[in-house]
Amino acid sequence: MVVRGAPAIGITAAYAVVLAARERYRSEPRRWREAIKPDLEFLEQARPTAVNLRWAVTRMRGVIDNCRDGKPLPWLLDEARRIHAEDIAANRRFCTWLQHWRDCPSPLCRRARACRRIATSPTGPASASTR
Repeated sequence: MVVRGAPAIGITAAYAVVLAARERYRSEPRRWREAIKPDLEFLEQARPTAVNLRWAVTRMRGVIDNCRDGKPLPWLLDEARRIHAEDIAANRRFCTWLQHWRDCPSPLCRRARACRRIATSPTGPASASTR
């Protein structure tokens, strides 16, 4: 897997499940649930330590298990988009929190910012919020 970054790996895995389901449903519409199992296993093994990857595949498995009638793609695509949207929302909340933390006038916040700068490299991503 070429994707880097835990949330991006999870999002990519969710969309990969959609693509796998499309292929499996196209080739075996009556057995697609059984046919997709090796694809899900393969995805999970792409990065065995990636928690977000396993979490996303598990979530997509839940949709597969509950998708009884009709084509699976709308249901799976909706879930992949939901996973993606949830990540964007979490990032926005985090950025709002960082902005508050950076601009906070309290002595506690000032001290935390100083400790953060000492504990991280001056050009690393962890220190970006303190500049």
